Amino acid sequence: MKIISEKNFVIAVTALGIWAVFSNLILNINLAHSVYIVMAVILIVILTKSIDYLFKKTT
Repeated sequence: MKIISEKNFVIAVTALGIWAVFSNLILNINLAHSVYIVMAVILIVILTKSIDYLFKKTT
């Protein structure tokens, strides 16, 4: 398993922060929290994989 680079980690954390802010602003429902956490994790995985793919393609 490849270790996530520092740049990808920063982007992932930023994406999680933005996602948390938007989910709190749009729907402030405690019941949906687990769903948002799962969606945020999926979003981060997709982001890191796509960024990693783009970096491999350019180099």
